[in-house]
Amino acid sequence: MDEPVRLAVAGGIARITLDRPEQRNALNRATCRALVRAFERAGADPGVRVVLLRGAGEQAFCAGADLKELAEIQADADAVLARRAYFGGVADCIRAMEESPVPVVGMVFGHALGGGLGLAAACDILYVADDAHLGLPELGIGLFPMVVMAPILRSVGRKKAMELIFGAGLVNGAEAEQMGLATRAFPRERLEEETERLLARVASFSPAVLRVGREAAARIDGLSVPQALGLLREAITVASSTEDARRGVTSYLERRNRP
Repeated sequence: MDEPVRLAVAGGIARITLDRPEQRNALNRATCRALVRAFERAGADPGVRVVLLRGAGEQAFCAGADLKELAEIQADADAVLARRAYFGGVADCIRAMEESPVPVVGMVFGHALGGGLGLAAACDILYVADDAHLGLPELGIGLFPMVVMAPILRSVGRKKAMELIFGAGLVNGAEAEQMGLATRAFPRERLEEETERLLARVASFSPAVLRVGREAAARIDGLSVPQALGLLREAITVASSTEDARRGVTSYLERRNRP
């Protein structure tokens, strides 16, 4: 049986691909479990400096929940624990992304819907095609985007998130950039080139310092400024103590002082 998620590591970049193109990379339980494992493996590799999350094929980043599997679970009215586990799979994926020790970059073309939009919003940096379609259509089928609200609210704020949720419509990639859901939008033909340029740039930096910085950024989320400053002071103390930082500062000073 083919794996629903692929992981490839080279040059400091871990490439995680949702690989169910015939199902538009929809999230079933097996895919969620495989995605969590991929992020855990990527994070445990000391040579990885950045993770790319993308979908296979040309149609979708991720179309959200696998409704065929969900319907099978719903057919048993007493299977409350099974339904809880099903939606918990998406929560586990988002948690694995949040706990990644290195930056996570998402690349979206085609559709990113429901749980797929939640994964996209959970990325640290999100590049999208300007003609991509992003949305939360759950209300149209009698559901509600509960789990994915966490990263989406954090990305766009309450007002914009509520419009996405209760409007149950779509925005294109350019609109997603304007509202803060995406970092940048590019014409489809430039998306991969621009994403690869960013990945190469991030992968050129110190793995130790990237990990200290990524952890600090995650830990200060939601803190007051005084609380954050105390944590960040300790983090920069750690980062500046690495051998990479010592070499980097010395090299910069030597270059600056050359006649």
